[in-house]
Amino acid sequence: MPAVCAAFHWRNNGSGNPTNIIPHGQLDPLALAITKLYPLPNVNGNGFNFLSNPVRSETRNNFDVRIDQKYTERDYAFFRFSYEDQPSLIPGPFDNTGGDGGGFFSGVEDNAYRSFATSWTHLFRSNLTNEFRLGYNRVNSQPQQINADKTSEALLNFSGGFPGIPNVPGNGGLPQLTFNDIAQIGSPTFLPSHEVQNTYGVSENLTWVHGNHSFKFGTDIRSEEFTIFQPAAPRGTLNFGPGLTDNPAAQFSGGSGFADFLVGLSDGGSINNLHNIDYHHQVYAFYGQDDWKVTPKLTLNLGVRYELFTTIKERNNELGTFDLSTGTLIVPKGVTAQLTPMLAAIVPVQATATPGLISPDTNNFAPRIGVAYKASERLVVRAGYGIFYGGDEAGPYSNPSMGFNPPFFISKNFNQPCGTPSANPATVDCSLLGIPTLSSGFPANSLTDPEPPPLFFSLDPKLVTPYMQQWHLSTQSNCRRILCSKSPMPDRGA
Repeated sequence: MPAVCAAFHWRNNGSGNPTNIIPHGQLDPLALAITKLYPLPNVNGNGFNFLSNPVRSETRNNFDVRIDQKYTERDYAFFRFSYEDQPSLIPGPFDNTGGDGGGFFSGVEDNAYRSFATSWTHLFRSNLTNEFRLGYNRVNSQPQQINADKTSEALLNFSGGFPGIPNVPGNGGLPQLTFNDIAQIGSPTFLPSHEVQNTYGVSENLTWVHGNHSFKFGTDIRSEEFTIFQPAAPRGTLNFGPGLTDNPAAQFSGGSGFADFLVGLSDGGSINNLHNIDYHHQVYAFYGQDDWKVTPKLTLNLGVRYELFTTIKERNNELGTFDLSTGTLIVPKGVTAQLTPMLAAIVPVQATATPGLISPDTNNFAPRIGVAYKASERLVVRAGYGIFYGGDEAGPYSNPSMGFNPPFFISKNFNQPCGTPSANPATVDCSLLGIPTLSSGFPANSLTDPEPPPLFFSLDPKLVTPYMQQWHLSTQSNCRRILCSKSPMPDRGA
């Protein structure tokens, strides 16, 4: 390690030249405890000395049941239920020592899926039919990090463990520690996670054949729930680059992230609270359609669909939007949660909004037009145009995601105040603000009163529903016993 750090006194030989050996008294005690979680070398490779091959174990249990029932000559029904459980385990590369070191897709995971649907069809007369449907779908995904049930104190055998980690059930493990020159160690980010999606649907479709017309009318109503618990850094993250053990006399010529770690000097990190978001909204859709056979050669398909995507709400009203015009955080009426003291001093809060924060877009009319023309006995020409709407989605760190606004979601980023390879309080101190050494851990006020600047999300008060326009022109012909077709399909979204 050809480097000199202005914060520490490195050993040198009799001529005053550094020997790149850190005096034992200047090694960070927490770093020493963490290094014991690195396994001993097991290979002698080109640039690496340890090989891990974690084996995934997975069990999948699923079945489907369907019952078709004919009640009368005019009434038919079916019932279907689908079930699937998919537990799995992917160990981390350092699982045997307790160091984990895996990513988001490692750990213990339990995915469960349930689905139910039923339909009743009633024939009023030969040209008038009605179909009524009910449906329910559920996705329940619960990934957890390895060591979710073990405290950092137990893993490290170090008094007090890693300071500043929220000590709550399911948040066991270590911060994720990353380096520029060795493999990461600790528990991955975005775990533990718990995502639940429930969709309840009811639809009604009436078909009436009258002369050259086939009319269809219907509605589709859905209630959608999506609970999201997926904190980005619930145990915190710290990175170790070569900067603070670089050579001040020849910057960028040396340094080591692992050396920075050994002396307890990080160059960046973050931590956030464990916050659950329980979103829900309803979707209402209505349509009318006419398949009109104008002539034996010409058929028109004319229809219109209207959709209303209600605004996304949170079960406990724990969401807000930052008003860019006034610099104010707007939350639903009745919300009494307050910003942390430092934020409250610079950002006012107004509890004046509806549960959805803004008004929904009510202008979602979607025309559908189709044409089929038989140009000859061997050639058919088809064309169509339609508008298709898609509702907004709010997920972890999707934009916008109003549940990730303060005061409900709290995060703190740690940055260096300068880039000089020095951590000497007496001269130039470029160590992390709030985390001068690894052993000091995350400050006690990290999640109770973090310093600005915060991260705010903002909703456009006149947000419109995204949509796509799609059109196509196709030809189909009989090419000597072979059916040939050509169909370009451009689309345009907004």
